Amino acid sequence: MVTQTRPLTLAAEALAARLVAGQKWLTEAARTLDSQPHEWTAMRRRFADALDWWWQAEERLRTYGFSGCIHGTGRSCPLDAEVWCLSCLERSRRQERAVQGRLAA
Repeated sequence: MVTQTRPLTLAAEALAARLVAGQKWLTEAARTLDSQPHEWTAMRRRFADALDWWWQAEERLRTYGFSGCIHGTGRSCPLDAEVWCLSCLERSRRQERAVQGRLAA
């Protein structure tokens, strides 16, 4: 169960769980495509459709008032995941800007 600062609807919790499962599928599918380049048409089409669905669902989740990582409070997306949730992407961007700022100083 995902913990938030305000109660989530069951729909938001279910969508977060689907996003986690989708993230795992996308990561496994990307590895398969990398190791089997001949799997071009059907698998790549499924991958593209799943990726499109994933991002639409991620954006929809935020309309429910969901904040933080899809994996739950205090957690983050796996570093080797094919996609990261919006929260983890933003956290990564902030960290990158902070490092760049220190390097420039």
